[in-house]
Amino acid sequence: MPEYERHGTLMVDECKITPSKHFDKNRLEVLGFVDLGDYTPISQRDQLGDHVLVIMFQSFAGKNMQAVGCFLSKGNVCGSTQAKLILEAIVLCEAAGLFIDVVTSDGATWNRSMWKHLGAGNPQAPWVIHPCNDVRKLRMCSDFPHLLKCLRNRLVAKKEFHVPTGHVQLVHFQRLIEYDAQFEFKLAPKLTLKHVDPQNHEKMTTRYAFQLFSGTVADALSMLNSKNIPGFLDCQATIEFCRRINKLSDILNSSNGFSALRLQSPQYEELEDFLIYLDLWESCADQEHFLTKNTADGLRATINTTLDLLKYCTETLNFNYLMTSRINQDPLEHFFGLLRDCGGSNNCAESVQIAQIFRLMSLYSLVKPPKGSNVTGGNMLEVLVNDKQNILNCISSESLSNTKQEIDLQLDRILDEDISAGREINFKDNEEAFAYVCGFLARKYKSEACQDCKNTIIGNGVENFNTFIALKSRGHLIFPSSELLTLLEQVEAVIGGTLKSDVKRNALLDVLHELEKRKINHFIGCMQHKFSLTKRVIFSFLILRMSFACKKESRKRSVDNRTSKKYAKLAKLV
Repeated sequence: MPEYERHGTLMVDECKITPSKHFDKNRLEVLGFVDLGDYTPISQRDQLGDHVLVIMFQSFAGKNMQAVGCFLSKGNVCGSTQAKLILEAIVLCEAAGLFIDVVTSDGATWNRSMWKHLGAGNPQAPWVIHPCNDVRKLRMCSDFPHLLKCLRNRLVAKKEFHVPTGHVQLVHFQRLIEYDAQFEFKLAPKLTLKHVDPQNHEKMTTRYAFQLFSGTVADALSMLNSKNIPGFLDCQATIEFCRRINKLSDILNSSNGFSALRLQSPQYEELEDFLIYLDLWESCADQEHFLTKNTADGLRATINTTLDLLKYCTETLNFNYLMTSRINQDPLEHFFGLLRDCGGSNNCAESVQIAQIFRLMSLYSLVKPPKGSNVTGGNMLEVLVNDKQNILNCISSESLSNTKQEIDLQLDRILDEDISAGREINFKDNEEAFAYVCGFLARKYKSEACQDCKNTIIGNGVENFNTFIALKSRGHLIFPSSELLTLLEQVEAVIGGTLKSDVKRNALLDVLHELEKRKINHFIGCMQHKFSLTKRVIFSFLILRMSFACKKESRKRSVDNRTSKKYAKLAKLV
C-alpha cells in the first residue's frame, strides 16, 4: 500500500447492545462482561456490558477501511478512559505502518471530555502534537452529519434562530408542508412532518436533517416568497440560512474529486466565511436562539480541522484535494447498522453477535481481493445472473406482448384530432411543480432526430411556469415547452382523480379507459410524427404517474403503521 493511502482518520463511536452471557468452551470462561482491556474499572469487572465502543480506521485516499478495536462497556465510556484507548490505538496503528492524522467522534459530552484529556479542547485550534511524531499534528474532528442533526433538533426545540439577517423560523417549513399538501405535485416532495416534528429515533435520522436544509426547500420557499403567498412574506432569512447550511453540507460531505475541497477555492473561502458568520450569529443572538455550546464548538472545531488538514495534505502529502467525507463517521454508522441487523427483532445485537460480526468485518477488509487481481466472485455473479434470467423467463412473453398491443390500441383511441371532441379542462394542481416534472420527462426526448418535434417538447425557459426550474437549475435542467405542458395538464386533469383512490393491479388499464372516455385533442411534434410522438409521451407520463401513485401509497401506509404502533404502545401502558 503506497504511503499516501496509509494516511487517514481514526473514528470512534458507541452503540447500545443487548446485555447477555455466553460460556466459551475453549477459554472456559463466561463472556459478556465489561472489557476495556487494561483500562477496565475494577467496579465494573463483574457487570454485564450494554454498550460497545468501536474504533475504525479510514484512509483519506483509496478504499482502505479497517476495524481496529471493539470494547464492551457499562454505559458510555468516560472521557479519560477513551483518551487512553485512543492513544493506544494510535500507537499500534502507527507501529503497523498507518498514519493517524485525525480522530473523529460525535458531539457527546464524554467524547468532548476525551478531547480535553488529549489536550485538544480548544475549538479554534483542536489539535495537539502527535504522540508518535513531533513534526505532525493529531487533530480532533466532530462528525458533521451528527452536528447537522443537533442543529435541526435545536431549531425544532426553540422554534426559531436569531441570525444576523433576521429570524429563521420553523413555522416557514411547516407552512411549506401544508401548502404542498394541497397539491399532487409538490415543490418540496421529500419534506414531511417527520422533518419538522421528529419523534423518538427520527431525531437521529441524518437524512431528515440534510433534506430540511436542502437547496430544494430553499428554492420552494423562495418561489412562494416571490409570488407573495401569505405566510411566506417574511421567510427571506430562512431561505438564506437554508442555502448557507446546504453549501456547508456539500463542502463537508464531499465524496468525489469533482466536489472535493481544494486550497483557495470558493468552497475553502465559504468555510472561512462560515466561521465569521458563526461568531457574528453568536454575538447578535441570545442563548435561547443560538446553537448549544457543544454544537457551536463542534462546528468550529470541524471547520478548523478541515482547513488545517487540507493544508497539510496539499503541502506535505502532495494531495490535489481532500474528500471531506473521509473525516466523517459514515463507515462506522454502516458498521453499527450491520450490528443492529444482527439483533433481528430486538434491534440490538447481543455481545456474542457483536464479537462475531466484528471479527468477520475485520477479516473481510483484510482478505478482500485487491483491484485487478484474478480472484473474483465471478461464479456468484454468474449464479445471480442466471437466477435473474430464469425469473424473467417465467414471465409469459405472449401475455406481455398482448398487453402492449392492447395499450397501443387504447392510446390510438385516446387521441382525437377533432378539437370540438375534447372538453375544456381546468388544471388545479401546482403548475410550477408540475412543470418541473414535465422538464424531467422532456429530458428523455432531447435527442429526438426530428428537430421540429424536439422544438415542441423543449422550451426556452421564459414562460412563467418555468420559474421554479430556473431557481433550481445549475445550467443543466431542461425546460418543458408550453405545448408539452398543455398536453400533460390535459392528461393529468383526467387521471388525477383515478389515481387518488387505491392503486389496483390493473390501474394503468383503468387510467387508459378513463382517458378513452374523455379524449385528448392536443398533440405535440411535427405533422409527420405527431401521432407517434404524442402516444410515446403520454405513455411515458403514465408510467411516471403510476410510480408516483405507488410511492405515495407506500408513504401513507408507513405513516399509518407508525401511528398504529404508537397507539398500541400507549394501550399497553393503560
